[in-house]
Amino acid sequence: MRDSELTHNPELDMEYPCEICGNYIDDCICPECPICGGVGDPNCYKKHGLIVSEEQKKSLAKRKKLDEEERKEDNKYWESLLQDISGGVQK
Repeated sequence: MRDSELTHNPELDMEYPCEICGNYIDDCICPECPICGGVGDPNCYKKHGLIVSEEQKKSLAKRKKLDEEERKEDNKYWESLLQDISGGVQK
């Protein structure tokens, strides 16, 4: 067993969308960097000459729109909950 396996717990990993295409790891459409092998790493686009494709730009825009819609829904939920709690206290 390697040292990294002793200290790393995959169950604690959090999954975040790719910074370039906005997809989660299983659906990332970013190419592998020919220089370092990274995928979806913004540094590869800055330092290794990768160019963001139109498909990646559209995918990221879609992710941002979905995130904004989710944020609005979350805000509605919490505002409603706060109103319910506030209303219950005043009665």
